[in-house]
Amino acid sequence: MLDYKSIVRLKRLGLNNSAIASNVHCKWDSVQRLVARCESVWGSVDGVPENLSNEEIADILFSSRKSVDLDYLQPDSEKILEKQRQGYQRNELWAEYCAEAAALGMKAYKLSRFNEIVSEYRSKHDISFTMGHVPGLEAQADWAGDHGHFVDCDTGELIEVHVFVMTLPYSGYFYCEGFLDEKMPSWLAGHVNAFSFFGGVPAFVIPDNCATAVDRQHFDEKGILNTRYVEFLNHYGAIPKPTRVRKPRDKGGTCRTPCSYR
Repeated sequence: MLDYKSIVRLKRLGLNNSAIASNVHCKWDSVQRLVARCESVWGSVDGVPENLSNEEIADILFSSRKSVDLDYLQPDSEKILEKQRQGYQRNELWAEYCAEAAALGMKAYKLSRFNEIVSEYRSKHDISFTMGHVPGLEAQADWAGDHGHFVDCDTGELIEVHVFVMTLPYSGYFYCEGFLDEKMPSWLAGHVNAFSFFGGVPAFVIPDNCATAVDRQHFDEKGILNTRYVEFLNHYGAIPKPTRVRKPRDKGGTCRTPCSYR
């Protein structure tokens, strides 16, 4: 069983979902799902009673969902996903949903729970579509698959160059830099220099599951990031948004980016 009490406590302290997942050794979406359900039942994680055990929290969240949901307008997930294909943003669709619920005299889910319902529907029906991106909201980071080389003038040795890439998916604007290795100092330096090049820090940074970013002890779980990397992004005010292992759709359109740096 998940340590629900620890997740609630860390969320109250202000940690983001990725940092919490790393601390309690669980999946990022497990934290997101728990927080959304707490909001549905208690309004927020602050409303979770302190005296409840992990088992009692689980019983309340999973057994009371049906009775709670009766008062809420259920999102039309199929219609919402179709509108997303047409270019609408999820926030816009949530606002429409809230207005519809108000017109019917019903309650509307908070954005987090709304997103969870729609995402669960998409996953269940294996629906995929081209991702829409908001300008400046996200940046995607990875090491390019192909390595460059240069020749040491003194020894004639062929030195391998590892290419760090950060891309802004809305515009396709990118920053790349060569390093002699793919260790953490190089990874972090690439981020710092990219932020300087772009003239700002995006709200979300989406790293691929490269060895530098993820915690290899939990590689089979969903995007558990290296703690040092999470702390680095927290320092810059960016939220880490790891991709799921073996889920190429999570970074739709990014796979062609490294090819530009050959």
